[in-house]
Parts: sequence; structure tokens; C-alpha cells
Amino acid sequence: MIDTHSSVDSLRQTLREHPIDLFKGKLDSAFYEKLLRVEKIQ
Repeated sequence: MIDTHSSVDSLRQTLREHPIDLFKGKLDSAFYEKLLRVEKIQ
């Protein structure tokens, strides 16, 4: 149960950060690496 909630909390945080990162306009290698990490987890 803790693992499930931890994953949900992590996903919520990512979903909050993603639009902000997109509109910052800084689409560098760090942005794409983070995007790929999230994709692998989902």
C-alpha cells in the first residue's frame, strides 16, 4: 500500500512540474532525460 501511494504522489509531483518545464522553454538534454525516466516508469 505504501508503494502504491508513493508512486501516485511521485506522479502527481511530476504532473505539476511538467507543464512548468515545458513553458520555461528550456528543452535541453536534462529535460529529455527526465521525460524518458517518467516514460519508463509509466
